[in-house]
Amino acid sequence: MSRELGTAAIEGRINQELSAMQEILGDKATSDSFLALRQWSQSTLGRIGDLMARGRIDPAAAERQSANAARVRLSSRYVRLGVFPTAGNPLHWGHLLAGLAAIERFRLDKVVYVVAGEDPRKPGLAPEDIRHGIAKNVLGLFYPLLEYSPLALGTTKPGELNAFQFFVAS
Repeated sequence: MSRELGTAAIEGRINQELSAMQEILGDKATSDSFLALRQWSQSTLGRIGDLMARGRIDPAAAERQSANAARVRLSSRYVRLGVFPTAGNPLHWGHLLAGLAAIERFRLDKVVYVVAGEDPRKPGLAPEDIRHGIAKNVLGLFYPLLEYSPLALGTTKPGELNAFQFFVAS
């Protein structure tokens, strides 16, 4: 996958979202923080794009995984997935940037976000259908690098068990 088809599209979506936020916030938004976020995401996505171009990471590899295979063997390595269990209440820039940073630092093929279901330990959570809907839409902006998983929808398991369940189900 070329940089143009992968990270450049994500970079454009990030810039579009940041511009919209800055416009809504008006003079309450400091341009320095938005500029720093743009620069960080641009350089990180540039490095991820270079890794993709050199075949060091392959976000589509996990999708080629068959339902019965526990691991997919690429030419000389296994698919590397990061799993990010989160309440997603709400899913925010910190979650998203952490996923991109993990891809770059650990040479992950992608990061899958497992948004919690109803967690009785956290009575203030927004309803799970709302949190999952938002996460699915937001993570779609970062596809194929970041991906949503409905695995925890309808459960009351804590995030750590949802992450474990992700690997058992794979």
